[in-house]
Amino acid sequence: MYGVLVFIPLFLQNLSGLNAMQSGIIMLYYAIGSGLTMPIAGKMSDKIGGKPFIIVGIVLMIISTYELYFLSTDMSNSTLKFLLFIRGASVGLCMMPATTMSMEQVPPELISRASALQNTVKQVAGSLSTTILTVFLQNRQSLHYYRLAEQLTPFNPVTSNFTNTVQSYILQKGSVVANAKTGVLYFAYKYVHTESYMNAIDDVFMLTLIVVAATIPLMFIDRIKKQIRKI
Repeated sequence: MYGVLVFIPLFLQNLSGLNAMQSGIIMLYYAIGSGLTMPIAGKMSDKIGGKPFIIVGIVLMIISTYELYFLSTDMSNSTLKFLLFIRGASVGLCMMPATTMSMEQVPPELISRASALQNTVKQVAGSLSTTILTVFLQNRQSLHYYRLAEQLTPFNPVTSNFTNTVQSYILQKGSVVANAKTGVLYFAYKYVHTESYMNAIDDVFMLTLIVVAATIPLMFIDRIKKQIRKI
């Protein structure tokens, strides 16, 4: 739930050109969504149960993560704020009911130990997921970088058009031919690096989407167990 959020500020600062303050303001919408839904879900789950809130939260998380899979520099900040708000709201809908339901299964004399263990597991899982996603991001970026670099050949019409356009632009600014060729190499490297990093971030969101979707069958384990017992 939390590991993927590490990469959005990196995207905003490294690719979109925002500073730390601007990135923090955008990320604030995630906290707002989570802060609004968490107390509501926690209070209502005591009355109607936590499963409905968890299911709705997972569905919203899948939808928002799927939309974030198409994250790019062309996406407006307002759209990104809205998606972060929805994702924060989905986490708020899931966390409190899930915590309440897990504590209900613990004997009263062991609640303090169970709460401490649960917090420890959350911290470890969050750190582990961030590490795994970071390694996955680096590997996917290298893969996309080599694939894009392979296409930058003189025989590729797109590469030829790109080279001619950039070189003409630099020459119009008064640079000599040697500087123009150096500028073409710089822009080509910047393009490949940016695209590979962007594609790797999209792959991280897709991996997160698959993991979140895989948790849906876990909500029906109790029903399956009851049916097995009847048999």
